Order: sequence, then structure tokens, then C-alpha cells
Amino acid sequence: MNKIKKVGWGFEICNMHCRHCYNSSTERGCKYTFEQLKEIADKICPQIEDINFGTGEFICNPNALDLARYIKDTYPHVKMAVTSNGSTIVQMEPEEVKRLFSDIDISLDYPDEKKHCDFRRHEKSWEWAIGALRVLDELQMPHSIVTCITSETKNEDLEGLLGIARQYRANLRFNWFRKVGRGNEDLRITARRAWEIIEFLSDKVVFECIDPIFAGVLGVEAIPCPAGRISCRIHASMDISCYPFLKGAEWSGGNILDKGIDLDAIYTSAIFQKLRARKVAACQDCEFEKTCKGGCITRAVLHNGSMSEVDDYCPVAASLDINRLKRIKIRLQPTSELVHNGYLCTTICRPIV
Repeated sequence: MNKIKKVGWGFEICNMHCRHCYNSSTERGCKYTFEQLKEIADKICPQIEDINFGTGEFICNPNALDLARYIKDTYPHVKMAVTSNGSTIVQMEPEEVKRLFSDIDISLDYPDEKKHCDFRRHEKSWEWAIGALRVLDELQMPHSIVTCITSETKNEDLEGLLGIARQYRANLRFNWFRKVGRGNEDLRITARRAWEIIEFLSDKVVFECIDPIFAGVLGVEAIPCPAGRISCRIHASMDISCYPFLKGAEWSGGNILDKGIDLDAIYTSAIFQKLRARKVAACQDCEFEKTCKGGCITRAVLHNGSMSEVDDYCPVAASLDINRLKRIKIRLQPTSELVHNGYLCTTICRPIV
């Protein structure tokens, strides 16, 4: 039985040129008509619970807004969210933002205007992000700051982002950098640094969800890597893979525009079955295996070469002090209102006021 309930949909059309972009997206014309996008919506929406529009900037696709209106009016049970650099939100009418979307993620990688604009390679990136946060706060709708954690992210940056999150009553979501697309190896962080960040945040936030690789050691519940189990990603080619970071023929479960291809066919495709059958030999005798199940598939593939390898944030593989890590105490209060909760291996938290 098809269990995919969460879909990410990326159009890969963007107005920025960010240093870390996993898609290396650039602004270009829309390849598909509204009728084709509507056809896809009619295939997937009867079976799913929510959609996140990410990868590229939503408003850059001339058909995206009409698509969201169609889904809202035809499939009101489907929650829609957007991950935006801010430009989508400041260009839309505020009341339509609130009508169409259940929650919004706004990308903000640094609490400093110059550093953020330099990282995003766009002079208006700060203006758009802060403007969008202001709008969303005024609308009193759920929203998050999403920041890409890289080797350049310092503790003072995290403090600053927490301050901005408090100011605009936002959650904070961490998109841990993956080495793919435009992102270079030097932006990758180590397991030690990832765990330092979790420890640094432990007394400053309440976690809404946390990557399974952290949950196992910390003794809290988490969904194992959801890729291919309950979530999937529609790429700009309309091929569907398990994750936004993994695309191409090797990872495709099929093209959703092809006749006879629907979510049932995707779910039972060879690659999706292979993902769900993932076994990590190094984890079989590990005390945390039942919780983390090898961690995030994408970090295993992109950083360690295979889904049969372990997530490279694994503290056991990195020879970290496990007993010390076990003493880290976090507060976990899951919420179902955010679309990203359970869609990706990601970490979402609320700053303690």
C-alpha cells in the first residue's frame, strides 16, 4: 500500500545564486504549462496530506500561483507550504498568502545583512527575508526561519538567528549542508561540529523535531529517515525521487507525467523499495540502531558514497564521547502543524523566550 503522504515539489527556477545551492538553480523559463501541473496535482492530491514548494523560488514560476489556487480550491485537505528566500511573500497579497498556505519557511543564513547577502549573492536577499518575516508575523501564521548550517556557521550566528526568530515569533529550522550541486566540500561540517551545535542549542530551544541521528543518542523519539517511506520529491523534470538532494535516473521512481505513473507506481518502484530495505552493516550491533536506522540516507550517499554506509554525523563512527553526548538534555515537544515535520531529516526548534 502506498504510504507517501508528504510531497516536496521543486520548479528549480530561482532569482538568486546562493553559494550552497544543492540544485544550482538559475532563473529560466517555465518548461511546463499550467494544464500539465494541474494534471500532476490531480494524480497526487487525492492520496497525500501536504505539499512543500521548495527548490528555486515559488513566485519565479509563472504558473505556480495558479497551481496553488487550484489545489486549495479543489483539494482543501492538502496543506501547502512554501520555502522562500522572501521574495515570494513580499510580492504576494498578504491575505492570499494566509489563504493558500499553512506555513512558510524563510531562508536566512546569517543574522548579519552583509554576510547573508554575500552568501546568497543577491543584494536584496536580506530585505526580502526580513520583509517576509514581518508580513508573516503580522498575519499570525506559522512560519520558520530556515538556515543552512555550514562550516562557516558560528555559535554567534546561531545566537543572532535565535534573536531574530524571537523578534518575529518564528521557529528555526536547520537545513544541514549536503555536498551536492553548487556547494563545495569546504562548506561541509563534521560530526563533532554538528553535535556541538545540538549541545549549544540544548538549553536555548524547545525542539519540534530532530534528525534521527541525534534522536537515537539523546533518547527521544524521531521518525527514521522518511525518504521513500512517507515522503518524496517532484523535480523540475517531473521525475520523482526520494529526496531533493538525490536526482537523476539512478534515483528516479518514475516521471509523474508519464501515462500509468502515479504515486502507487512510484512507491513500488525498484529504487523506492531499495531505499526502504536499507541495511547498514555497521549499525547492526549498535544500541541506537532501532531509533536512527543509519541516519539520513542523503548524508550517507553524498558524503560516504552509499546508502549502505552510515550518516556521517554518526557519533559512533566519528569516535565521539558517547557517554558525554548522552548527558545532553533537550526538550522535545512535537507539533503536527509544520509541513516539514516528518518530510525530511531536519531539525526544527522554537527559541525559549
